[in-house]
Amino acid sequence: MEFDYGETLTQSVQITWKRKSLWGVMALPMLPLFVMLPLFFAAIPFLENSGNDLSGVSFLVLVLVFGVFFIVGLFITAYANSAATLGIIRTDRGDAFQFVDLLRDALPFYGRSLGLLLLLQLTIGLVFTIIFLFIALLTFVTMGIGSFCAQPIIMLLTPFSLLFVAFMESAQTALIAENLGVVDALKCAWEIVRRHVWKFVIITLVVYMGTSMLSGVVVFPLMVPMFFMAGFAQSVSQSITPMVVVMAVGMCIFFPVMLLLSSIIQVFMKASLDLTYLRLAASGQKTENQVIFSE
Repeated sequence: MEFDYGETLTQSVQITWKRKSLWGVMALPMLPLFVMLPLFFAAIPFLENSGNDLSGVSFLVLVLVFGVFFIVGLFITAYANSAATLGIIRTDRGDAFQFVDLLRDALPFYGRSLGLLLLLQLTIGLVFTIIFLFIALLTFVTMGIGSFCAQPIIMLLTPFSLLFVAFMESAQTALIAENLGVVDALKCAWEIVRRHVWKFVIITLVVYMGTSMLSGVVVFPLMVPMFFMAGFAQSVSQSITPMVVVMAVGMCIFFPVMLLLSSIIQVFMKASLDLTYLRLAASGQKTENQVIFSE
């Protein structure tokens, strides 16, 4: 079948720009960062000035606190994914909605969306996480040399990781668009992705490369002055506190910009993958109906 990449990407851009309420929805999972970042910057000088035993206990407490925020963020992510996917589906169908409507109407799907997210992240997602953490540890131990050795593995895993994201978004779309359970949504997503695997690979690569370049163009000029200021503060004082203060001030200034940019990019990526699934699933149903009719 013919799949119009240009129409899908154009429609995704239009949805991203016109439905600005989706920006707020996708910003919800990053709200815990507003609490985590001040705690992180406040804990660094405290750990530096405290004793070894106290530092170990404080570090453990800090890890537990961050673990709690991570779990809370996971629950919020499931809710935000449900609301954003619902908004994209309604926009594609020509229905109007408000920000509050999405938050209210996404509640019936929340339990299944959370189960879907946990099932995928604790199985396939966990495998990718362990592999990339091992590569990061290898890079740290070998002072960066391991990153060059791991490049073939990273290049091999990148298409699979993008396909995993496409599969997860397809399952989320099937769950809400067709009001399915977790297992049925996974079956539908697997069938569509399996039959059109290269279309999903192409669309994810185009979206990933485009959003990466956009992020670099916007974020890099903002981050360079902050790193220069942090390096200057570190050179003036032997303590790490001045550098942390500079980094904290920079994050307070640039974090809203990064939050807005991240929300817009996530809406565009989600819209592209959701519309891809909807188009391919609809074309598959038309093909089956045509075969039955001819028979």
